[in-house]
Amino acid sequence: MPSNGGATTIIIVAPIFGVLFALAVVIVSVKAAAASSRKKAAKNRAAAKAKEASKADIKKWYKEALSKIVAARLENESSAEPGQPVFLSHSISQGQFRHWVLHAYEHKYELRQTEVGGSRTPGVYEAMIGPSGFNLKAYKQSVITRYSPEVGHYFYSMIGWTTLSKEQIDEVCHQVSTRFGQYSLLSNNCHDFLQQLADKVVTSKAPDWEWFRLNSLGGYDYLKRPALGYQIIGVATWTRHLKRMRHYLSAAEQQMEATEAAMVETEEAEAVMVVEEEEMVVEEEEEEEVVMEEEAVEEAEVVMEEAEAAEAVS
Repeated sequence: MPSNGGATTIIIVAPIFGVLFALAVVIVSVKAAAASSRKKAAKNRAAAKAKEASKADIKKWYKEALSKIVAARLENESSAEPGQPVFLSHSISQGQFRHWVLHAYEHKYELRQTEVGGSRTPGVYEAMIGPSGFNLKAYKQSVITRYSPEVGHYFYSMIGWTTLSKEQIDEVCHQVSTRFGQYSLLSNNCHDFLQQLADKVVTSKAPDWEWFRLNSLGGYDYLKRPALGYQIIGVATWTRHLKRMRHYLSAAEQQMEATEAAMVETEEAEAVMVVEEEEMVVEEEEEEEVVMEEEAVEEAEVVMEEAEAAEAVS
């Protein structure tokens, strides 16, 4: 009876050890999964926080750099040394396909269809000269706040300066009008007229001259810049474009820009190092959890083997 009782005890204990082993494995797995999930969540939060901080820094740096370049360009355009400024007004909406007007000496120059008796004469166009409503103060304010020369519904692009007098420009305008030839909507229009006029009166060219004479069909931008927001990371690439425009800045300002850019690069590198260190810590903790899980499994297997051995002896 005692031996039978002992055998019965061992037979009963063996399944209990099996259950305990399975339970231990489940508990270890659950704990490991929970720990891994927490670590990944912490890692994602840290990465997101670092990313948002990086975006904010880049956005701030980009705006400051852009503001300096715009201010420097505006200061250059405000110089009276090259002569009187010459502006071109064109519609903000599809202006490359609409009417153009030249502005100088507070007057405007344009090609208009002639009127006889209150009605327009079909196919007959001539130069028109009259007072300009261009507001230079509003132009400068728009450039500073919007980085774009928008006044009302129009862009006012500064295409250069002239050393000619108002009377000389008027005379040239009439000469160009006389020799302009037959008007054509596609090949000999108000754009062509003003380009011919500007070629003769603009004595010093401004940055927008190239667009005015060569790329006007491509649409107008005072400064080419990407849209911020979700594509903010593209600013890092766009800084190359800003660097190419640094000739507007003085030597001291260029040096300051270079120093600030180096500081931004250093901060970005440090942020990357922090993220990498956090990833290494998470990986080490995950490895430790795996080792602990393996040790727990091994211990459970030992217990199971001992139980099986005891059962075999009985």
